[in-house]
Amino acid sequence: MSHFYKRAWCTVSQVYHNKNLLLEILICLDSNLPDKIFKKSEEDLELEVKRRLQNNRYLIVLDDVWDIEAWKGLEATLPDNRNESRVILTSRNRNIAAPLGELDAGPHFIRSLRHDESWDLLVGKLFPGKNSHPPELCGLQGQILEMYQGLPLIIIVLTGILANEDKCGWKQIVESLSSNVLFCTEQCIATLDLSYKNLPDHINPCFLYFGAFPEDYEHNPKRLTWLWVADGLVQKAESNSSEDVANGYMMDLISRSLVMVSKQSSTGGIKACRIHDLVHEFCVRKAKEEKFMQLACGYDELYTLNMQHNLRRLCIHSEPEHFCMSRLFVPTIRSLLFFSHGKRYNGPMFNISFIFGIFKLVRVLDLSQVVLDSTFLGEPSLLVLLRYLAVLVDSNSIASSIASFPNLETFIVV
Repeated sequence: MSHFYKRAWCTVSQVYHNKNLLLEILICLDSNLPDKIFKKSEEDLELEVKRRLQNNRYLIVLDDVWDIEAWKGLEATLPDNRNESRVILTSRNRNIAAPLGELDAGPHFIRSLRHDESWDLLVGKLFPGKNSHPPELCGLQGQILEMYQGLPLIIIVLTGILANEDKCGWKQIVESLSSNVLFCTEQCIATLDLSYKNLPDHINPCFLYFGAFPEDYEHNPKRLTWLWVADGLVQKAESNSSEDVANGYMMDLISRSLVMVSKQSSTGGIKACRIHDLVHEFCVRKAKEEKFMQLACGYDELYTLNMQHNLRRLCIHSEPEHFCMSRLFVPTIRSLLFFSHGKRYNGPMFNISFIFGIFKLVRVLDLSQVVLDSTFLGEPSLLVLLRYLAVLVDSNSIASSIASFPNLETFIVV
């Protein structure tokens, strides 16, 4: 990696905006960007990226590309310095590779793991640092390898299940999965479903909470556990604080390989975490099935939303103006999370004070991706149950009345 002077990893996903991709690249190139960068136009950001890469040998990874237009939108921004710079695209869609024939190297199709590689992965995850493994596992080797066909994610999820079960029950678990003739994504969903069923009941809702966020979202673990606590998903304990209990839930999910650590702090702690796309798909599906929460993505879903009876949690992924104009009337809502499409870093201010009159029972309100005007914090007395509030406002405009939220536990200003 030291061969490249500049390096950036940019996750594209199915829903993307060129401006956010450019900012993601810039943040990788310089973690201490000045605030004025985030207010620049898309055209200015393109020039900024090109300036920082010009005459430098660089490596850019565009991960999880679903649409060739994502590459076309960035291609002109990446200078051809003729100095062995490289751009790597990853995709689950083989058709993405076809229009890229003009690149130096053709597509590299990732093969499935061989049986010996699959077995080494399974054993290494279950018994790290050990050369031997119990006979209960050896007796299931052929069945496991045949069933999972060298798919790493499924093998890793299986280890998370087996690691938390008694060895005597391993055979029954493997046979319950192999009885279904499923392949690839369906096999993975079946494995995830078993892993979900083996979670302690009190952790299930915290796991489903990951489905509220956009695909490929990188989580701040501390902020996520604050959400769990404010939403009433964390059991109280006499000897530990609610935050400590929530951290225990997070470590349990990581130990079961359902949540991945994506960044570690200098002290060895967890700085950021994420989940695989298929795990995210499972969480969204299961949350809807169990009426745990409802997700509305984009203009059409927002305006044709068929509300569940007694809906408690609503997650919206849309343009801020569409959310503001919708005037959603869901008085039963306890938690409302909003994620912006494309205007996270810059845009006009919005007045969404209508929330005060409609969502009077809300306990969790995350509006950290909508630029709010100063009037938003002017009527706090109507949200007496609010425990968690995250907003994107000018810190100088925060009303003094914020102190009158009687139950507020977490207040985040972005």
